[in-house]
Amino acid sequence: MPHELLFSEDQSRVDIRFSGDATGEEIFQVNDQLTAHPTVRVQVWNFLGAESITISASQMHGIALQDKSVSVSSPLEKVALLIPDRHRRLSDMYLRYSQDWVGRQLDFETRRFVTTAEAEEWIGESVISRHRSD
Repeated sequence: MPHELLFSEDQSRVDIRFSGDATGEEIFQVNDQLTAHPTVRVQVWNFLGAESITISASQMHGIALQDKSVSVSSPLEKVALLIPDRHRRLSDMYLRYSQDWVGRQLDFETRRFVTTAEAEEWIGESVISRHRSD
């Protein structure tokens, strides 16, 4: 369940990279840490290196509710989900929850991608070239 947080130098963007077995509990904890971040405008959740993603519907619901708690004064604008096709069902479930409960209430947008290039194009900048681990 290892993950790595990579912040841009100005902390306006964070890449969350998962490897091994990602769990709902781990995702929830990382998301909780980031929902209150005062400078992050872009989050890139990268599950392309994860061997598996184990998360229940109730955990996914909890994550969507966490996202709903993001302050309206938050600078968050975009959340990119990099998830391989074999886990499409999970990303579809999250997107359904987030669009129904979160997206209509807050000013950030979430989309799913299967390649880094697609996410980069949508975000409008390249994935962090200079970052530091926290």
